Amino acid sequence: MNVYFPDTANIGKRNTRAILFLFLSCIISIFYIFAENIYAPKLTVYVYNPITLYVVTFMTSVVFFSCALAVISYKSKKLAAISVIAAIILVASVSLLLGASPEQLLLALAFIPSGTLLSMCISRGLEKAHTVVGNAVIIALVFAFASMIYIYSSLGEVSRATIAYIVNIFREAFVSFYTQYSAQTGITGIDVSATFDMFVAIFPAFFCVVASVISYITATLSRALILGQGAISDSLTRWPLKMSRLASLVFITALIFSMLSFSGTGKTLIITMYNLMLILSPGFFLIGIRTSLMHFRRPSLFTIIFGVIVLVSCLNNPILLVLLVASSGALDNLFPGVRAILYGEHPKKRDN
Repeated sequence: MNVYFPDTANIGKRNTRAILFLFLSCIISIFYIFAENIYAPKLTVYVYNPITLYVVTFMTSVVFFSCALAVISYKSKKLAAISVIAAIILVASVSLLLGASPEQLLLALAFIPSGTLLSMCISRGLEKAHTVVGNAVIIALVFAFASMIYIYSSLGEVSRATIAYIVNIFREAFVSFYTQYSAQTGITGIDVSATFDMFVAIFPAFFCVVASVISYITATLSRALILGQGAISDSLTRWPLKMSRLASLVFITALIFSMLSFSGTGKTLIITMYNLMLILSPGFFLIGIRTSLMHFRRPSLFTIIFGVIVLVSCLNNPILLVLLVASSGALDNLFPGVRAILYGEHPKKRDN
């Protein structure tokens, strides 16, 4: 185990806090079921966003649960396994008493596999990228499975026909809403429908990006809370996000292909590349921010020019800003020698 707790004087207080965190994670997750099934039906008008409420409760539960497991598993692996089983029983039983549907029950329990994975990755000193990707996969699978359960309970089956039916319902609502303003903006129903089709095409990437962002935030907060309990770890003291050169090459290739049109003979290939580019964008955006801040400490002519381009793109097109910074991070990650030439540095050896 990479993480260890050398402070034996406060071991009793630390274990007590771990039990409290474990209990809080369960209560916070159950609160979502209470708000949806008990509180919301009594309201004449919804005064909160249920999606936002769930994301906040899920992330909070994951952070507390992962910290509790990291502390408990350091003392006893068997006790950690018992804690996981106890959390499942507590959340499931109370959620069912509150009238949770099958998909709600799965969402209420989602923090347990996510928090368990985070605790294992952090305790064993895995790299941040591996931890974030693994947790994002768990989050995406749980949310996708919950969506399939909801579709099955609503329409009786999960198939391409039912998914197409749901997409058409959303398309009609989307088109009818935005075409109301066509007189003022000149937007036609065909334009709105094409925009919706483009969003459907990149929805897999959007889904993965949301899962990755949630995973990154929970992993960062979990690491901070575990260190706050007195944990010592060489790998967690400095926990940068690293991505491989292969990922950089895939991102740059996908970026070039994504500049082409969605229509034509290579439509499937272009859509696939566009999705790959969007999936990898958050990681390289963070790397680009980190390297840009590092280089701005000693500005050169190239740094000033790049900063002006980023500033102008930020004012006119925020999406272009993200792509510029992400491209900078990918190129910096792929060609560290070029970075050394541009910024007058000595190229550093990469850790392979």
